[in-house]
Amino acid sequence: MEIAEEAVQFFQKQFMQERDSTDHSLLAHVPALINEEENATLGAIPNSEEVKNAVFKLNGDSAGGPVGFLENFINHVGTLLVQTADIVRTVRDFFAANSLPKSITHTNLVLIPKKSNVQSFSDMRPISLSSFVNKIFSSIIHDRLQDILPKIISSNQSGFVKGRSIIENVLLTQELISYISKRGKPSNVVIKLDMAKAYDRVSCFFLMKILRKMGFSNKVVDLIWRLITNNYYSVIINGQPHGFFHSTRGVKQGDPLFPALFILSAEVLTRALNLIMASL
Repeated sequence: MEIAEEAVQFFQKQFMQERDSTDHSLLAHVPALINEEENATLGAIPNSEEVKNAVFKLNGDSAGGPVGFLENFINHVGTLLVQTADIVRTVRDFFAANSLPKSITHTNLVLIPKKSNVQSFSDMRPISLSSFVNKIFSSIIHDRLQDILPKIISSNQSGFVKGRSIIENVLLTQELISYISKRGKPSNVVIKLDMAKAYDRVSCFFLMKILRKMGFSNKVVDLIWRLITNNYYSVIINGQPHGFFHSTRGVKQGDPLFPALFILSAEVLTRALNLIMASL
């Protein structure tokens, strides 16, 4: 029980934003990129077919969330399930700006070791197991964003963007190091920055400012805001959930939508660095 209590205290603190220390001047370099038609598509209330497609795109082998349903079970009964009025109504109500109950936003955190010799909870990666319905919301918004992201995310970012691969940056780095290592080349320095707890420390408030600056409509911003700020977590220790706490920062690792939200938040830094490089 002592370990469980320590785990809850650690991750409750990790997902709690005490103060906003973000440099908002970085937003000055972010242009408005989303047009009216794209905003209309992103914020549209989904029909039953779109809900059905979202259900069948979910990973059938993923673990169940707090409700306990495994995705394989859902896939087997998916057509019947989506045809029921309750599921479709719940999804449509969310897109119509209705608040979500805690029973839907409740998420279990499963702790995965990041290295063999675990010394503290900081050596564990918290993977989010969301409820089935919550995954549907994320999946629909994720699918709608896919055709827009290549237009608004700088080419420097190659991960989680349709038509790009993170291996591109790995190969580019190898080529650069090989080039500057050749004899006769001027002295150079290679800097590798590692963002500790990058997913867990994304500021929800700053992310909303980024979305507004990029031109996302108030309806779309509110949609994402209600999805990411109404999360309640329990930590799984020895197969049992412990704690029930609210989060005010961080994006879920293991959720369909949240890699896209992470690269949107990182776009501010990318554009600032590109501006510096262009001035050299």
